[in-house]
Amino acid sequence: MYPIGMNTLTKFSTGLIAVAAVSCAADDPLNINEPEVQPDLTPVEVVEEVQEVTMPSPLLEDTTPIDLSVLEPITEVVLDDYDWGRGENVEALQAVLGVTADGQYGPQTRVAHIELLEGMGWSTDNVPGAPAGSSGSSSNSNPTPQCTEWWDVARSAGWAEEDLPKLGQIMYKESTCRPGAISPTRDYGLTQINWAAHGARLTSIGLTREDLLDPYTNLVQAKYIADSAASWAGCKWQPWYMSGSWCG
Repeated sequence: MYPIGMNTLTKFSTGLIAVAAVSCAADDPLNINEPEVQPDLTPVEVVEEVQEVTMPSPLLEDTTPIDLSVLEPITEVVLDDYDWGRGENVEALQAVLGVTADGQYGPQTRVAHIELLEGMGWSTDNVPGAPAGSSGSSSNSNPTPQCTEWWDVARSAGWAEEDLPKLGQIMYKESTCRPGAISPTRDYGLTQINWAAHGARLTSIGLTREDLLDPYTNLVQAKYIADSAASWAGCKWQPWYMSGSWCG
């Protein structure tokens, strides 16, 4: 057995402690001496996706000249001279104006005709003047046409053009141009047909009081009454004597 000196024992103990320290450091996850991993800070290139925008192709300007000759027939119709009543180009004119194409130049056609001419900056000399009121007593001499909105209906009902001014005055006096007018004495519609006087005949042909409130039906029956009065009274306007001296 060899004697161990204190110096040797001290060196040996120091070596064991160093070995143990190295071993623990290898197993300890919190070892602060472990080399730190540096993050990869290499810059990343970001590429933005650019959406392709398709621009519409510019519209090509149409430089084709307009053939104005196609408008000549229409212009001729609009600028033609007209009189009241039926005329050669009236139906064609009404088709251009967008009014009822009955071939009769009346107030509705006249108003639309003037509006078109003035809108185009054209003269209205080719438009007939407003029809004058019929002569007679002061109550019937109003030169302004009355109830002209119903003149085209009156034409369709068979009334002659020369009768329209006086018929318009009668409608104004009787009902103030109101097709739904009913009087306390049982008179109905535009011309105030009296049911007591004409109800029996009207019932025999299937008409009612309410039917007389229709402008066309009323004016058809007024035409029948006027024609009958022309035979037995010598004046078609006699049935409306209560509203004026129409036969004077």
